[in-house]
Amino acid sequence: VGHPNEKITHAYLMNWVKPVLDWMEQGLTPHFFCHMPDDQLAPHLARRFQTLLIESGAPFEVPVWPIELEAPKPEQMNLFS
Repeated sequence: VGHPNEKITHAYLMNWVKPVLDWMEQGLTPHFFCHMPDDQLAPHLARRFQTLLIESGAPFEVPVWPIELEAPKPEQMNLFS
């Protein structure tokens, strides 16, 4: 679904909002897989899609993901600055 261009990615996601909402209204539990050219960005894409679903009327709240509960990792000090 993801594309390096943000506007194209948004259009891709919006194409999926209505079908997923329709499936949810039918009592189905859709599973939506996100892929990006760099899959390290896929969780961010999934979160964006959840937000779009909620803004479009999906009857659920965005769950907190375990990684969002982790404390930020300390940054290593630089000896040469």
